Amino acid sequence: NGSLLQTVNVTLDARNGGQGSFRLPENAVAGGYELRLAYRNQVYSSSFRVANYIKPHFEIGLALAKKEFKTGEAVSGKLQLLYPDGEPVKNARVQLSLRAQQLSMVGNDLRYAGRFPVSLEGSETVSDASGHVALNLPAADKPSRYLLTVSASDGAAYRVTTTKEILIERGLAHYSLSTAAQYSNSGESVVFRYAALESSKQVPVTYEWLRLEDRTNHSGELPSGGKSFTVNFAKPGNYNLTLRDKDGLILAGLSHAVSGKGSTAHTGTVDIVADKTLYQPGET
Repeated sequence: NGSLLQTVNVTLDARNGGQGSFRLPENAVAGGYELRLAYRNQVYSSSFRVANYIKPHFEIGLALAKKEFKTGEAVSGKLQLLYPDGEPVKNARVQLSLRAQQLSMVGNDLRYAGRFPVSLEGSETVSDASGHVALNLPAADKPSRYLLTVSASDGAAYRVTTTKEILIERGLAHYSLSTAAQYSNSGESVVFRYAALESSKQVPVTYEWLRLEDRTNHSGELPSGGKSFTVNFAKPGNYNLTLRDKDGLILAGLSHAVSGKGSTAHTGTVDIVADKTLYQPGET
């Protein structure tokens, strides 16, 4: 169903595929469209939608206080609202909505770990005489993707809305966390030791372990002034251990594997066992 708008010939290569482009006519209406590719007596299709575009009557820019933010650091900066002629948008009502999505590090790249962004906070403010709005976002305790939605109005009929993305990587560890062996047996008591890597006011007060196979977790308190704690893992599996301060910020982390009855190795799994925990430049 529908009307045929354009037909374009595309040259396909068995190795690299093909590339083409098309432009909708000026009188094209908003709505749903379908793109069809006929190749070797087969038809492949994909749909897309076209919406009416209204150019915003002013722009919203984001200037962060620094290029990169780490976990534990408050995210600060400012928004700037400007008309096309460069004049600032004064006394505009600005609504801020912040959502966060947890990330994980895979192959030195940040990947999405949480399925959906989680709403953190929302606020409303007013731009100053220079069109600026101060921005102060909470610190993230885990690598995260912040989605900041800004909706502003200068009294006109249409609000201007934009979404900015801020990536937050894991910061440097404040403490080292180690054990005598990276592997243990289920039911065996394992002693974990921790020590400060630098002088810091942050002190770990709780430990937490997470079993990756079923996402079960457990937390406990650390003794005041202590340097170690003991965990007895009842089930075999792969565990992540973390130390947190009183505000819930992660100060150290470690992976630990537990073997025992019922443990299975996934196809293609490779475990790397290092001969020591720290290396200097040039060492192998």
